[in-house]
Amino acid sequence: MEQSAGRDGQEKRNYQIVAHRVDDAHPGAARLTTYAFASSVEEALRLTRNKYERGERSLYGVGLYRIVRVEELAEDLTPLPDPAAPAGVPE
Repeated sequence: MEQSAGRDGQEKRNYQIVAHRVDDAHPGAARLTTYAFASSVEEALRLTRNKYERGERSLYGVGLYRIVRVEELAEDLTPLPDPAAPAGVPE
């Protein structure tokens, strides 16, 4: 797994953050998957929310998407499958 020490000396890890659209009437994607390099799940969430809650790009703050899963990526850094995705449909 990719790890390195951050400024605070804590090991940083790769996290995958999955969010689902709250309102099916919204024209955006049904699911968003983003990645964060952070020292904890909490930091990964904070970094992701900070990135996407600014101005016109605001996704989470206005209730368009709800974060449903945050997971540390496996050592090979392969994205994790979405359990809500239909079988046989690639992400």
